[in-house]
Amino acid sequence: MKGGIGKGLGAIAAIALGAMILYAPACPQECESNRDCARGEYCAFETGVCAPPGVCQERPEACTEIYDPVCGCDEETYDNACFAAMAGVSILHEGECERRQ
Repeated sequence: MKGGIGKGLGAIAAIALGAMILYAPACPQECESNRDCARGEYCAFETGVCAPPGVCQERPEACTEIYDPVCGCDEETYDNACFAAMAGVSILHEGECERRQ
């Protein structure tokens, strides 16, 4: 069967004691730094902004080895956006960071 209850709404349907209960996903928690987020999460800022407010997002546990460099808000180059997120760093811009002189 295609589709289903809550399809496209981000809801998960659960049947408990003959009653249907819908669970909506929690709203992302706003943050100012990684310290404001739960373990395994980081404070993700809008790309290019690198300043609060941000939203707590899960840190990936694994990333693909595709080289698509991004410059992190810490001015370090990461192989791709996933590796930056794994390190708990938001993205300053796509491409490698400029070398400091």
